[in-house]
Amino acid sequence: MKDKKEKFLWEHFYKKKDFDIKIPNMSLYEYMVQETKDFKKNAAISYFGKKITYELFLEYIDRCAKSLKSLGVREGDVVS
Repeated sequence: MKDKKEKFLWEHFYKKKDFDIKIPNMSLYEYMVQETKDFKKNAAISYFGKKITYELFLEYIDRCAKSLKSLGVREGDVVS
């Protein structure tokens, strides 16, 4: 871990205000559900002309989570 005096190579691309963000106290999944609820039909991913909506993306995440759970993965387990 770098101490406060050291800078990362990519830091010069950002302004100081970019580092002063509030991080919500919730999971990334909870944040996505909350922040995309009003535009579920918008594209979350666009890759080589194939678009996936936020609604479908969250469905894929749920399906993946159910599959992992069925394989015995539990909260707190590390999956790589």
